[in-house]
Amino acid sequence: MSYDVKNGWGKPVIKPFEPIRINPFVSSLHYGIQCFEGLKAYKSPNGKIRLFRPECNAMRLKRSSVRLTLPDFDGEELINLIK
Repeated sequence: MSYDVKNGWGKPVIKPFEPIRINPFVSSLHYGIQCFEGLKAYKSPNGKIRLFRPECNAMRLKRSSVRLTLPDFDGEELINLIK
């Protein structure tokens, strides 16, 4: 998803695999301002994918993002995108 300070987060897009273009001034390349997401997913015996407490994970990710001064996001929308 793209992010713009004026408009916020753009709409998510699913694309075929391709190299990721990163601006050399991205802060995570220089100062380690990164946030680990860590959501757990398990496959049940019947083949269904089960997420382990995605709401708690989204809340932790939002808190970490705020601490790192990363742009805020809608935690519920994150969970909807993952499901």
